Amino acid sequence: MPALEMKAPDPAFGTEFAEEAFRLHKTRRLSNAVDTSVLEVIAEEVPVTLIYNDLAHATFLMTPVDLVDFARGFSLTDGIVHHADEIADISVFIGQDGIEVRIFIAPLRFGALQDHRHKLLSKGRHGLSGVRRVIRPVISSALFTEAAVAAAYAELPKLQVLNMALGSLQATGLASINGEVKVVREDVRRHNAFDKAAGIAMAEGVSFRECFAILTGTCSFDMVEKAAWIGLPMIVGQAAPSSLAIQTAQDLGVTLCAFSRSERLSIYCHSERISGPIF
Repeated sequence: MPALEMKAPDPAFGTEFAEEAFRLHKTRRLSNAVDTSVLEVIAEEVPVTLIYNDLAHATFLMTPVDLVDFARGFSLTDGIVHHADEIADISVFIGQDGIEVRIFIAPLRFGALQDHRHKLLSKGRHGLSGVRRVIRPVISSALFTEAAVAAAYAELPKLQVLNMALGSLQATGLASINGEVKVVREDVRRHNAFDKAAGIAMAEGVSFRECFAILTGTCSFDMVEKAAWIGLPMIVGQAAPSSLAIQTAQDLGVTLCAFSRSERLSIYCHSERISGPIF
């Protein structure tokens, strides 16, 4: 397959509005009793398969931009690699039935991946809990404030380049202790946006233990696990988390928050990381 020609992304804030991200769709629009036909810009969602050392691992539906960031981030947050230098190369290819991302990883990590896949298959569908990875609780001395969270959320919409045009994408940003947004990535699916953000942060050498994540949607338990695995001490969503997400965050030492609004911030666990009076 020919290599996919990707437009160079901004080092921190994602791909320019590239043709890979959208398609035009003829739409009937009713507005103020007027019936018109318009061409709307619609976000693309295509299958993307990750292939590790010639082993097809998993296929995801996603917005086909920042795919190298996604491959790097997923490899990290899913525990396939532990460090950036364990990834030798990432290449993106496009075909008639979807996109392939080929990731070449260190032999030790590839052997561990093969062993994990074998255990999953041998356990079967109802035995997955028996092969779940062990995640250590986050240890971080970082302290955050409500003002920092509010500042990050105020900055985020201006950095969502694709969503400003498409209006349908989720985003994850990683912000510093003082609320400065360091990186942002977007996707039609929030898990993919998180992994893309982790991937570019990994490439840029961002210290996860001195940052917090901000999401445009809710935070699920598996996103908490991803955060804990990379040492991220706090994650903030814009909608209420599930009970399992809260329990997972409690167990893994992750401060979990939501509903960052004017004069409001809900903190579900490990509130000791939010310093001083909130308001």
